[in-house]
Amino acid sequence: MVTFGAWVSDWVVDGRVHSGRLALVVLAAIGSAMAVASRDRSALFVVALSIVALGRGVVEWSVASAPTGSISVVATVADDPDPSERGTHVVFEVDGRRVDAWLYGRLARRIERVSSGERVWLVGRIDESTRPRRDLLRHIVGRVRVDDVTVTGESANHLHRSVNRLRRVFANGAASLPDERRNLLTGLLYGDDRRLDREVVDEFRRAGLAHLTAVSGQNVAYVMAVVAPLLGRLRQRARVVSSIAVLAVFVILTRAEPSVVRAALMAGAALVLPRTTTRSARALSTAVIVGVIVDPFLVWSVGWWLSVSGCAGLVLVSPLVERALGGGRIASFVAPTIGAQVAVLPVSASVFGWPDAIGLVTNMVAGPVAGLVMLAGLPIVLAAALLPDGVGRVLLFPIDLGVRVVALVAERGARSGLPTWLDVVAPLLVLLLVVARAPRTRLTRVATLTRGTLPGARIQRSSSQRTGFGPSETIGGEQ
Repeated sequence: MVTFGAWVSDWVVDGRVHSGRLALVVLAAIGSAMAVASRDRSALFVVALSIVALGRGVVEWSVASAPTGSISVVATVADDPDPSERGTHVVFEVDGRRVDAWLYGRLARRIERVSSGERVWLVGRIDESTRPRRDLLRHIVGRVRVDDVTVTGESANHLHRSVNRLRRVFANGAASLPDERRNLLTGLLYGDDRRLDREVVDEFRRAGLAHLTAVSGQNVAYVMAVVAPLLGRLRQRARVVSSIAVLAVFVILTRAEPSVVRAALMAGAALVLPRTTTRSARALSTAVIVGVIVDPFLVWSVGWWLSVSGCAGLVLVSPLVERALGGGRIASFVAPTIGAQVAVLPVSASVFGWPDAIGLVTNMVAGPVAGLVMLAGLPIVLAAALLPDGVGRVLLFPIDLGVRVVALVAERGARSGLPTWLDVVAPLLVLLLVVARAPRTRLTRVATLTRGTLPGARIQRSSSQRTGFGPSETIGGEQ
């Protein structure tokens, strides 16, 4: 409902007022029907939040373009420069508005080492965007033709300065590794894959492991696991505040990727929500609601949809897969991967085409290894940066070995050459197995799991509570 409210805001701003009014009527009708059917005030709360999301979407779509003309100002680099074969793409923030530019030659070389949040002296001319709708979805309201750019070395604020220093420390810690494995490691740890070879990225994509080359919600879970022993010594209120601070720093460290935003919001919600059998579903619902209201354009983000659907697969589908496989250690090991892969299938197939069946296998092999690299990588790389080079190389050896294994699985998976019919049959067989083996009561449980996931909803003690069945406490998201 809230996502739909943000989505239809485009209709209102685009001049399709009648469609927007119809959407409001539909929202109200659905909300009223939900309230009558569930006899719960939370349905009306959902309607109110949907209208808020609609209003936020209208506000974002109505943002005016940046004023055109010549500029000579101090600008902030809004995102890390992205070098490619075409040139280096940079997003600047000028007077509170985002504009992007393509730089070449000496200007590109000058800006490539600048990090997000750092200031530069920018000389050029702002023009209207050639793709206003597409750019606005990334909060970009103009394009700048750069005549000159001078790096000042200053940061916009203390938080960005601290986070950029931390990123440089991590980069120095991994400096002893060969370029290819170092770039893959930084991509696994905090999403810095800008210098990763495009052939390697293509291999990971063909092997169904593209999510490993960019930071994901899984990283958030491992970061919280690393800091848990320290935070566990604090009192509850201090622990919650400190955990939220860690989440905020990690979001900035990873440049606020949609999957990380979702996972951080979900982790924050899990910190304050009461412990119930529906806690994971409630945390996911809360994360989606807050994320969409704060930034309605997430509704048009493929990364957001992949992250949300992958996490929903872990929460809702994985228990069914585990039961369909008969339970046991092997089933509990493979169920999360299969559940997440099946859940992201509609989004992945509609945007990137039908995925290769080899992804089910490569994720079960490379996923746990990548998880260990993410879990142990941050503290080990940090230690390697602070200790002598010889000691650092020894510490990095197991991390380097894990990176090699992940790269090898991606390479072999990309060259597997499975027949096309198997790509279609494999996920369908998984779905049929789940439907055939899962009892109807479990399927009904999944269909009604999100009932009462909003504040103020009544939590009923169901048969699943008595039997111990329920979704796992999942924060990480997609596998």
